[in-house]
Amino acid sequence: MSADEGPERDGDGEYQPERLLTDAVAEAVETGLAELARLDALVAEAQGRFEAARDELSPRGLFGTRREDGFSKVLEGVVADLTDGLAESRRAASTFNIAFFGRTGAGKSTLLSALGGLSGELVSDGRSDFTTDVQPLDWQGCRLYDTPGINGWGRTRSRAELEETARRAVEVADVVLLCFDSQSQQASEFRKVANWVRDYRKPVLAVLNVRNAMWRHPARVASPAQRRGLSRTARQHADNIASELEAIGLTGVPIVAIQSKRALFSRAATPFVGPAASELQADRCVYGREYLDRWSNLPILEQLISLCIAEGAADLRLSALREGLQAGLRQWADEIDRAAVEQHARGVAVERVVADWLTVLGYPEESWRGALPKTRAGDDLLAELEKARGEPFGASVSGRLEGHVRHLLKSHVYPLRVKALRTAEELIIDAFDNNKSVTGSEFERRVYDVLSIAKTISMVASQAGDFVTDSLKLSGLNAQIDVAEIDRAAAEVRGDAGAVRRHMATVLRTSGLLAGSAGAVLGIIALTNLWNPAGWVAAVILVGLGFVSATLNFLSKRTRMSAEEKRVGARAAAVAAARSAVHAYFDKCETDQLQKILGAARSLAIPSLEELLKGAIHTRLGCRSLIEEASWLRDQADRQPPTTSPAEVIQRATHQVHLLNVATATPSMSALLLGEDWIVDESEGDASVTSSAENREILLRDARENRTAFSEYLAEAANRTVPPDVADWINTVAASPHLDDEGRTDVLAARAVMAERPAVVVMGDYSAGKTSLIKRLLAEAGAPTPPDLQVAAGPATGTIRSYPFGSFELVDVPGFQSGHAEHDMRAVEAALNAAMAIVVLHVNLLIGDTAGIDRLLRGDEQVVGKATRTIFVIGRIDEAGADPRISARDFIVRRQRKIEELVIILRSKGIVVDPSQVLALAADPNGLVGDRTPVAREDYPSDAREWDGVATLCEPLLTLEGSELLRLGTAAALDRVRSGLVAESHRLASEIEDLAAATALGARMERLVEASLAELRLIERSIEGRIKRVVEDHANEVMAEALGARPAEIEAMSQRLATWWEDPRLGSALEVLSEEIGRDLDEWSRRHASEYDRELKRFEYESTRPIKRARDPLAGGIHAAAFGAKHVGAVVKAVGNRDAVYAIVKAFGGKFKPWGAVKLGAKVAKVGAVLGVVAVGFDVVDWAMDARKESKREDARKSAAELIRSTTGGVVGQILDDEGGPMQYAREQESNFADHLRQLVEQRGHQEQAMIDAGYRRDGIMELQAAGERLAGSSTERVSR
Repeated sequence: MSADEGPERDGDGEYQPERLLTDAVAEAVETGLAELARLDALVAEAQGRFEAARDELSPRGLFGTRREDGFSKVLEGVVADLTDGLAESRRAASTFNIAFFGRTGAGKSTLLSALGGLSGELVSDGRSDFTTDVQPLDWQGCRLYDTPGINGWGRTRSRAELEETARRAVEVADVVLLCFDSQSQQASEFRKVANWVRDYRKPVLAVLNVRNAMWRHPARVASPAQRRGLSRTARQHADNIASELEAIGLTGVPIVAIQSKRALFSRAATPFVGPAASELQADRCVYGREYLDRWSNLPILEQLISLCIAEGAADLRLSALREGLQAGLRQWADEIDRAAVEQHARGVAVERVVADWLTVLGYPEESWRGALPKTRAGDDLLAELEKARGEPFGASVSGRLEGHVRHLLKSHVYPLRVKALRTAEELIIDAFDNNKSVTGSEFERRVYDVLSIAKTISMVASQAGDFVTDSLKLSGLNAQIDVAEIDRAAAEVRGDAGAVRRHMATVLRTSGLLAGSAGAVLGIIALTNLWNPAGWVAAVILVGLGFVSATLNFLSKRTRMSAEEKRVGARAAAVAAARSAVHAYFDKCETDQLQKILGAARSLAIPSLEELLKGAIHTRLGCRSLIEEASWLRDQADRQPPTTSPAEVIQRATHQVHLLNVATATPSMSALLLGEDWIVDESEGDASVTSSAENREILLRDARENRTAFSEYLAEAANRTVPPDVADWINTVAASPHLDDEGRTDVLAARAVMAERPAVVVMGDYSAGKTSLIKRLLAEAGAPTPPDLQVAAGPATGTIRSYPFGSFELVDVPGFQSGHAEHDMRAVEAALNAAMAIVVLHVNLLIGDTAGIDRLLRGDEQVVGKATRTIFVIGRIDEAGADPRISARDFIVRRQRKIEELVIILRSKGIVVDPSQVLALAADPNGLVGDRTPVAREDYPSDAREWDGVATLCEPLLTLEGSELLRLGTAAALDRVRSGLVAESHRLASEIEDLAAATALGARMERLVEASLAELRLIERSIEGRIKRVVEDHANEVMAEALGARPAEIEAMSQRLATWWEDPRLGSALEVLSEEIGRDLDEWSRRHASEYDRELKRFEYESTRPIKRARDPLAGGIHAAAFGAKHVGAVVKAVGNRDAVYAIVKAFGGKFKPWGAVKLGAKVAKVGAVLGVVAVGFDVVDWAMDARKESKREDARKSAAELIRSTTGGVVGQILDDEGGPMQYAREQESNFADHLRQLVEQRGHQEQAMIDAGYRRDGIMELQAAGERLAGSSTERVSR
């Protein structure tokens, strides 16, 4: 049917909805079953895909063991949800389904009972959460579902359980009827509409149940102005609903206003068993069922529902199924994506741990990669994870553990190595000095201190274990080698090398001396017998002896020099062999110990690393599978065939409704739906309803009893405080040393409240009737109506306004739950100085978000509660469901039930109130005054005064005077100061907690700094040891050359010894060492920079995160300014900002000045000069002329060796102290970190003292607080402890 065509009629021109509905429902059922069959195939395909993905992830596939995780559960949840959803749809597929959805007490059950012509058994007798299960009702071939209301308080079942029951009904509905009433509409209602109705793509109609019994009641409201006023209020509610629906994406939803109670009275079956049975009977007798039905506006709603079905039931069913599935598919795709993101984040965290472990243990090489666990295919898990990641891990082959152990070995074992080298050299020199031999066993015994070496190795193993525990949280590393099993390389020393030759040289020398002596004798003989043959013979012999002596002397010199060379060479070789043996032994110890630690640590880590790798691989594969399935779900949702828009169907039906009612004078469709045709209706009636004398007597007696009880409560509340005692206590508080000047000023300001007019603040949800109540109270007191006192269906009060009311100041504040957070803040602020509070509630009592009211009554960490001086007003009691004019007893019972229910609700919140504090009244009976201004007492209906309850509230308040008013003002001042103390106590508690957190943060940073310092000092010792080794190795080489220098090499040796530290060989070795140390420091800097960066980011986060909720500025009182985590922030400041600390650590990176270019300082140069003087001793003119010269040369060699040893320390020191070198950087940063550490320790001391001081102040505050609580005489308020 097109939009321009009229509804189908029979041959007589009558509209026949029954036949149209029957045919439309049958078509919808057939269409739905066919669609369900198609959707079954889709779900089966999804199930097959998900099962395949689950089997790939979960079974004993990759690892050989089953892994239970969230991936399979997510996919199984998708299949189960889709399958269950289709099963629910199939169960409901035999009819057309309409679900009633809305807030508790909105009139859903009443409307359904009216449509179904029921006898009232489903209708609430005034209690909230009356409907707890889904109630189906067959109606014109369709099925209506009454559902539990949302936003209830859980009278018999929890709110969550009731709302879940309602949600399940919405899922299978073809159309959802959103039910609202003329109480305020709450933001939480529309959030649930958005979550459960819009997201399921359900076609929507909206119903506004106008509770006011005078709306669309022309027989009782004759005045067009009053009719317009009542309709204006209904339209305002409808506009609010439309705006909120548009805000959640539901635009163009038709809103039909009805009077559901009147509709029920017109159509209910008899005998009627619901509430207000006598009123039903009276209305039917007076007005007739046809009148009640017409003016309820239910026929319009019924037409709209029927025409929606007739116009497109099949389209609506198809749309509900298809779009519901699309929504479900997309929701699950989103859910799977969220799960994938969460799992990916967890996987990244696990991979980060794997990367950290590899950074510690080193990237696996072939040496230990074979030990890694394998997949069932034989690939190692690390390779499998890197394949899944698409990139390898960037860890170095030599991990932090290896570097740490090397540093430990270099720093701890090196002194023992040096000692062994020195002992070996001294042993060799002594052997050669004394011409003795040293056996291998003696060398081993004297050179190697095995006990000290074993102890040092044990210490290194222990510290390595600590490092593994700290870095990987793995304990039990036991990796000490047995040094006794390492072959201690020994060197045999023959100290008598060259002795034979020296003996031969001595013999030859002696023989030459003897020959020379004999020659001297013969020379005398020859000189004295020159003229005779004997002299001649002596001369010949003399020549021969001279030749022999010269020859023997020459041979002696050559032999002695040869012996010296052999001796020097043998000693040099012995020193070299000994040093080689010592180095080989210590190198073996260090290498074996390093490998032992690395192997043990890796073996210890493999089980945990295996689990990490398996988890990371599984997460990668699972996330990939989830992403693929989410993409498939979205693709399936996008590929669903299009359907006719439900909005188009509803629009056509709305147009048909208008066509069916063209005879009315209603100018527009919205006016028709909102029932505004009664405004221009010409029928007039008597607006009054005569109440029987019995009714009147019952109402008047009840009013007198209520007024008496309330007066007694008011007098008791006013007389709880004793002004002199409170004044003394306030003075004590003001003089307390536990308050600062700001707090003292605030106390004095609170004391001034005692002299002011007591304030009564009127609070409650927006549109609960606060402004109407104030307007009525002012009228009863004879006060003029302020022009700014506006009454509207939406939030009308946005500011705080005060009006004189007798001896009180009546304060109007913005309403709660208006959607404006600043309104709630202003309301709380206004209550701080109030002597009393009036809380105005809807007939449905406490629904939705009650945080603001809860805070007023119970108090919190900032304010004390006012429950004992709070008057609860259940407003619009005329809309509670019983007409007092017709059935006073029903009205009183309904009203009393509301009061009792409110007392129970408050008790469930821990708030005990007396029933006399609770009044049920109607400030503007039937809304006949509405937004008119100005108004006087006479403008309100006089016949309503006997039941509207206004006098019960107004008269006792107006009669309070004198001491009672003073006591109320005193109570307000008492509350103000007590609130200040509560807030200050909480502030101090927060400060103590902040200080404790700051102390913990500082201690954590101290540990980080200490760890950095410890490793830095270890690196410094390692640097020093490595420098010493390089320099001493070179010095020993030079020393060996000096000790092995031949006489002919003495002069050249002398020149080299003068500046042996400038030897290019030393410079080259130092340059290589410089690069190696630079890499070590750079690796240290990157690691610790990362640790500092992470820790400081954590610091910054924790310094900005409040430890507890900061002081509420609206609470006023002592120190109203907000308080943050200042002490935690101070720790961050003390440590320094992240960039600064990061820069400190990063300073280690980069190249350093090459040591090969270093020139020694003056101190070392002087030593070199001395060495040069000694070296001159090598420049001997004639070694062969005096045997003693050999000894001097030997002494010179030893002196040179000793001077090289003594110079070595200076050379090492100069290199270590070199400006621009790594040790200077290290020492500077050590000093910086030590300064940071001292600052942290000092600050922690200050913080601990501040905690003590704050605790002392808080104890004092709490004593004052306890005294104030005794003065207040309250046991129901919460006090901050």
